[in-house]
Amino acid sequence: MKKIESISELRRICQPEYEQVRYNPYYRYYRRFFRLFSIYLTRLLLKINTPANLISIFGILFGIIGSIYFYLSNFLVGSIILQLWLLMDTLDGEVARYYYSKHKQKNYLIKGELLDLNSHHLIHSLIFIGFSLGLYNLTKNINMIYLGIIALFSLLLNELIDLNKFKVLFYQNLRSDTNKIKKNKRLIKKLMFIYTFPSIVNIILIATLFNKVNVILYFYGITFPIIALIKFFINNFLRKW
Repeated sequence: MKKIESISELRRICQPEYEQVRYNPYYRYYRRFFRLFSIYLTRLLLKINTPANLISIFGILFGIIGSIYFYLSNFLVGSIILQLWLLMDTLDGEVARYYYSKHKQKNYLIKGELLDLNSHHLIHSLIFIGFSLGLYNLTKNINMIYLGIIALFSLLLNELIDLNKFKVLFYQNLRSDTNKIKKNKRLIKKLMFIYTFPSIVNIILIATLFNKVNVILYFYGITFPIIALIKFFINNFLRKW
């Protein structure tokens, strides 16, 4: 195995302190939990020359398997496996940044990020599909299917709103502005934390431990479309670019 830098040096290379880490709860979750120990796994993976995309593929497999366990109504095992998917999502980025720092080849980041983002849309959708079908299999309550469809539609709408915002900024040659992350104190911005991943997976895990997993689908099925529509309205009619 080849020689790799120390843990402290790897943290500097693989775990840069983005502005998002300070202002976005999603990134703070990574910083405070997975990043504490992921760097040790990253060092091992680098020693055996593991490609970042291979880690991403394993992450996709964990996401699919976790969703299948949801479909089988085994929500606890599914939630635990999905934690491994989230871990892979941390490791592939750290490995890609290391290779980029050594070889300065943008494809390590661009291709990897494209695979990463597309896999997120896939797994996010499968989670809600497996979740709603698993609850239907368990309760035989058709409302579980309807709520799952509504929650899934709201999830995809929410992600498309974010995607289109950056797409518009890019076409208007305002790409530099997209990197200026400002602390947004709006209530809707703070609420979105519980409507994004990994929060959704962790909320399902906690609900499973208290045997309240069906309550979560009711919660997302009822509130998610309201939040997504409010966000749509704010982005299209109220926000000043």
